[in-house]
Amino acid sequence: MVNMDKGSSTAGFDGLISRVRQCQYDIRNIDMYINSRIAKTAMNLWSETNPTRVLSRIIESRAFALSPAGAIACERLTKGTQPRIIIDIGAGFGTSTLSFALACSYYKQDDVRVIAVEPNALKRNALAEYLQYCELGQIVEIRENVCLDALELNPHEPVLFFLDCWPAAMDSYFSQLAKIDLHECGWVAWEGMAEPQQSTINVNVKRNFDLLFSFTDIDLFAPLFVMTDLVSKQG
Repeated sequence: MVNMDKGSSTAGFDGLISRVRQCQYDIRNIDMYINSRIAKTAMNLWSETNPTRVLSRIIESRAFALSPAGAIACERLTKGTQPRIIIDIGAGFGTSTLSFALACSYYKQDDVRVIAVEPNALKRNALAEYLQYCELGQIVEIRENVCLDALELNPHEPVLFFLDCWPAAMDSYFSQLAKIDLHECGWVAWEGMAEPQQSTINVNVKRNFDLLFSFTDIDLFAPLFVMTDLVSKQG
């Protein structure tokens, strides 16, 4: 079901939205140990016979996909904040990345850069296949890792940081965010189940970003809906 705010004609976008939703459904199937129908990289992820496979390897390869409501919230977040750069850290197989790229296309934010950061090579390859299937590859740059304070961000261009990664990595990224000054031009959202140490959410991070909040997919991204409403009113 398509559930995007329609501010303009949807002609030409119905097929794109349908493909993105197919991919996001496919990713949730991978999370339930069902083979992918779209990404050849992930096709035999669970059917391979590998006696040396260990629990940590299985956990690392899971999708941990956002819910449909969470994916739609990413699209509304993109519309509400209108960033010039979206940095999706812990992109995984790409549920959130696909939503960010879809929103950029749907709301005609053609000059937005989406950087998807994912250390797992299998997931990066599958994400590339999903983006190719949806013809959104030109919007997204896929990286194995990123050094945030080396991105040379323009302090006057809105940036959205979306963090959905393991706790150890979360702490490292928050330390980097403390060095970036994007007051009134930067937003940070991070997955609350992987809450960083409170010491890393220091005064610099709180001062340097206009909006800073945690979310969990359990509550269907309620903070995102509240936040985008506030941004819309401020705009």
